[in-house]
Amino acid sequence: MTLKDKRALVIGGGSGTGLGVARGAAREGADVLIASRDAEKIAAAAKNIGATSAAIDMRDENNVKQFFKDNSAFDHIAFTAGDWESLMPGAVAVAKHGATKLPPGGSYTITNGMLAHRPMKGMPTVAASASAVGIGAPAGVFRALNGALESA
Repeated sequence: MTLKDKRALVIGGGSGTGLGVARGAAREGADVLIASRDAEKIAAAAKNIGATSAAIDMRDENNVKQFFKDNSAFDHIAFTAGDWESLMPGAVAVAKHGATKLPPGGSYTITNGMLAHRPMKGMPTVAASASAVGIGAPAGVFRALNGALESA
């Protein structure tokens, strides 16, 4: 598969897995936009890999909705935001509002991180959120995504 001439949105792409996804997509020829709450961090990451960046707060559905209204279509969306405040509400909001911008054959990938599989002491809420994405996304989020794509 080639990403040449494709638009890719990587949410949470300022470091870690998200930055790796953004870097790989850019290397494969995609026009990459990295989005996260931390505008300075993602601007530096984007500059480093030849991408663009946009500040977006995944905890605020209206912010997510406006972001997708203001941006042209993406071919691929990767949700890699790892903090528990953003994970579940953000994944659902992106499915709800970003799906209208995905073309047939587009993709939406959600990562949930290691805490879903190896919870750490003192982090039950984070582990529960990460697990909910792993369990709930195929049943709920992707069903919503498919419905939006079919009606778009």
